Amino acid sequence: MYGDEPGQWGGLHFLSSSKDNILGHVRIKNAVVGVRVDSLSNNSNPKLILNNSVIKNMQVAGLLMYNAEVSGFNNLVYNCGQFLLYAGLGGRYDLKQNTFAGMNFTLSRQTPAVYFGDYYQADKTLQTAALEVSLVNNIIWGSNAAELLVERKGNAAFAVSVQNNLLKTTDAALAAGNLINQDPLFANARKENYRLSIASPARKKGADLASDPYFNPYLMFDMDKKPRIFPSDLGCYEFK
Repeated sequence: MYGDEPGQWGGLHFLSSSKDNILGHVRIKNAVVGVRVDSLSNNSNPKLILNNSVIKNMQVAGLLMYNAEVSGFNNLVYNCGQFLLYAGLGGRYDLKQNTFAGMNFTLSRQTPAVYFGDYYQADKTLQTAALEVSLVNNIIWGSNAAELLVERKGNAAFAVSVQNNLLKTTDAALAAGNLINQDPLFANARKENYRLSIASPARKKGADLASDPYFNPYLMFDMDKKPRIFPSDLGCYEFK
């Protein structure tokens, strides 16, 4: 009965002194927060590279980050109580070819699936920090009307690029360069199969990432180890 019960353990927490962390080909489930990162990198590499991994059934959030530096490629995140990904107080985030599926058949959620903000509100004191976000070739979908939210409260550097994604959103400005409010037609979300069906609008819509510095180690193949040929399908799975 506890096989898929959220909140059974705390999750993974990468502290400020850690560096060069890589999580690849792992399955993390049933925690309060799947992965927490709350500091910027202390060298030229990201604090964490998460790749080809599944994060699911979290009581609060799949990924929880505060002023952190995280890169994510070919990941599937779904079924979390509040956020699939929450990034507050700025930071640097590079996310490509991920599937964030906020269908929430078993957990009620009112918050957006994916959130980025340059601020942290605590004890009535507004703190802000620089925010850099790159979202390319992802699927961000779910049961709410707006599943991607980006907020700016301060005057720190703010650079957000959102291109070639499929998004559930109420922000009409995101229609430029993205597919918005088009059901990705997952193969069978209720059975946790987030591969694409043959009629999915997310097929063959991906930007060419062959020149990306992380292409060879992480993006050349999809989650199922199928070769990624551009224009790729959006999300972590190629339809072949």
